[in-house]
Amino acid sequence: SSSSSSSSPSSSSPDTFYTLSMSMKFPHTEDYVRLAYFYPFTYSYNRAFLRSIQSNKRASSYMYRQSLCRTRGNNVVELLTITDFGSSSPAGSSSSSNNSNNCSGGGEIAICSRPIVFLSSRVHPGEANSSWVMKGIIQFLTGESKEARFLRQNAVFKIVPILNPDGVINGNYRCNLSGVDLNRHWENPCPIKHPTIFAVKQLLSALARQRPVMLYCDFHGHSVMKNFCLYGCNDSEAQIKPLREDEVPDVKTGGFIGKKEAMEAAANFPGSGEHQLQQQMGSSPGSSDPLFMASQWKAREQIFPMMLSNRAPDLFQFSDCKFSVLKRKKGSARVVFWRELRIWNSYTMEASFCGSNMGPLKGQHYTTRDFERMGKAFCQTIYDWLSPDRSSVYRAIQEVTKRILAAERERARKKKSKSAVVRVPTNRRSSQLRRQSSRKLQARGST
Repeated sequence: SSSSSSSSPSSSSPDTFYTLSMSMKFPHTEDYVRLAYFYPFTYSYNRAFLRSIQSNKRASSYMYRQSLCRTRGNNVVELLTITDFGSSSPAGSSSSSNNSNNCSGGGEIAICSRPIVFLSSRVHPGEANSSWVMKGIIQFLTGESKEARFLRQNAVFKIVPILNPDGVINGNYRCNLSGVDLNRHWENPCPIKHPTIFAVKQLLSALARQRPVMLYCDFHGHSVMKNFCLYGCNDSEAQIKPLREDEVPDVKTGGFIGKKEAMEAAANFPGSGEHQLQQQMGSSPGSSDPLFMASQWKAREQIFPMMLSNRAPDLFQFSDCKFSVLKRKKGSARVVFWRELRIWNSYTMEASFCGSNMGPLKGQHYTTRDFERMGKAFCQTIYDWLSPDRSSVYRAIQEVTKRILAAERERARKKKSKSAVVRVPTNRRSSQLRRQSSRKLQARGST
């Protein structure tokens, strides 16, 4: 088949809208043709992909697959738990549904002590690119690389690959079968109208009471922007606070710990350039762990995105990231979990439907392989975050610090230029009138 397209602005509104039209030629009679807005990633394909992982004996030992809930259309919402279950019962057995809470597991950290990384995608069913990123994440986490093994031994990954199965199956772009945008109802989800996000919020709230949630990320697609970026929440708005006055944020786990424990933990992490960073960040003397120093910093939510930018410079654009909390986004997942569950590493990843405007991929359309590479880079950044090697964290802190200082200098310059007094030349006619009026008053005074 072949197609041609044209677009023209509509004059029915003061705003500019565009209509896309096309003509298709079908060379075969009674043929079956599908037109897709993006590379398809269907509900059936996702289930087949997960079955392919389960068919691999080694990979399936790291992943436990279960049903989180059912949708209004009675479809299953998949929940994956990926970690190193160690000596606990096999990941597919009936006794393993609570493996993520089993303290007898092997690995570097006991399962019950590992922080949670919670990931979700396809709350907007038309954003299929988010599923390709999630596919890359799942493939990496169940793989045999050094980074994947380390992550399974040091964290528990909870993944909901498709949050809105009804919308995906029925071809909706943004809504579920209740006709609502689920990503605006996380504050008070209804178990009847919004069963999927209700179940996810219940689960994540329960996990947050048991152990630290290091990171939450909801994966989306963007129809306008290029590249990949993260939306975060700026803690300077003071809408998230410790439960006690003697607590400080623990950047490594995403939770909060006592100041004394934080200082003791920081003392165990040797590094280079600590004194310089302490002066920049205003950290307490002796705190040499950059993650601890970052926890005292107002812009700590920018560290992970900067690290991801360094990991995938040809895909991820840090300058596109946003960290403000808009009123119209208050019901989104990242804002609700940041505010209510105190997960300050709470993000939305936006993936372009189109492609890149930078680096070697500039001007090219992304392929499914590029989205999967982004998923791999995301996992590698979590590895950098948890790794004893702090060099990537130091680098990110320094780069974000430079950006903040440059922005503050620019704001100060603009403020100074606005406050400068500008002398406006006096109008000649008004000067003449004032002189005439003055002479008349003097004449009246003399009489």
